[in-house]
Amino acid sequence: MSIKAYLFISFLSLIAYQSIGQDSTVFIGDSIVTYGVNGNLKNLEFKGKLREQHILRKLPINIGYHDNGFVSRYNYTFSHGAQHYIQYTDSRRGCPVSGANQFEANYTFEKCKMVRKESKKTGWGMSMEMPVMKSIPFCIEEGTFKNFVLSQGTIKYYSKDHKLITTVNVISGRRQNDPIVYFKDSLLEQAFTQNAIIDLNHNGRIEKSEASLVTEINIKYGKGLTSLTGLSHFNSLEKINVNGYRFKPSDYATDKLLLEAIHSTIHTLTPVPNPKPPTRPYPQPIQEAKIIDFPDVEASFPGRVTEMQRWIMNEIKYPETSLNNFESGRVFMSFIVETDGSLTNITVERGVTKELDREAKRVIRTFPNWIPAEVQGKAVRTKCWLTIVFAI
Repeated sequence: MSIKAYLFISFLSLIAYQSIGQDSTVFIGDSIVTYGVNGNLKNLEFKGKLREQHILRKLPINIGYHDNGFVSRYNYTFSHGAQHYIQYTDSRRGCPVSGANQFEANYTFEKCKMVRKESKKTGWGMSMEMPVMKSIPFCIEEGTFKNFVLSQGTIKYYSKDHKLITTVNVISGRRQNDPIVYFKDSLLEQAFTQNAIIDLNHNGRIEKSEASLVTEINIKYGKGLTSLTGLSHFNSLEKINVNGYRFKPSDYATDKLLLEAIHSTIHTLTPVPNPKPPTRPYPQPIQEAKIIDFPDVEASFPGRVTEMQRWIMNEIKYPETSLNNFESGRVFMSFIVETDGSLTNITVERGVTKELDREAKRVIRTFPNWIPAEVQGKAVRTKCWLTIVFAI
């Protein structure tokens, strides 16, 4: 259906109307149409089954518009979870000029075609101490792209001090002489593949070139580790942090001895009936840092308020029961932003109904890591509040 058809239907099939400042929003089936102050089309978003169809067909799920009516932005979400944001010029041709993905990798366009992708160069370092923003390894992809994935060209990998480490050629979408690292243990695999600082080209796999850049890794729930197969490919790995304990692979002759050391340390924390006084102190995990109510720099969503609003609009799903019962209102939420940017203690401070409260909590759980609060230049824990509005 064309945009003009959507606008026409909005006047005949008005399901819900919501005022947000001076903008107006019209809900039409699985589509949300937003008009600016001057009455021009400002944003078009697809929800429900229509959104799922767009994801499967690799079509935009959210479209922004310039004041002159031409497309200003396309938001994509692919079936494997990748999200992309593309900005366009305000001309009829609608040539893309810039873009990024959810991992803050930047896209460069020339003559309306994507020619370069560069991963971010700074991030919060993985450390048992209080994390700080610092330089991290990165990669630059150049060549021909298809659906934001390099199909022909080169990938250059750089160390955190910006030294070129290796160059990988890509032909017909296949990386040359850069095998994938395989893990026997799913917990170990997730620790590497779900970390955007390690999976630099964000394909859900770790290649040998990426493995050579890793110096430190965090693993949770170490008791579940069954195998360290694959760890030998990470020849620069200096530290493994497991449940708050640090291990140096170089201190152990084999991966088996390292795994035994991890299990031995974790098991000391397992309670037993009527335990006898220990002959030596148990290893003590790091003490939980104090929550700072008034930091020098407040914690913030990556991209600030605008990106957070866009994220919420993309993720929120109005519960069907609530729609049928015409339930609406504001859900007041609170959560802790940890020093690594993760969100914990997500709490409904004042809710509306069980269904709306549950949905508000679910949406916040989908948030990416925030930018932590700071005191005197150091990241600190802080408490944040957020209101999720449900209106029909």
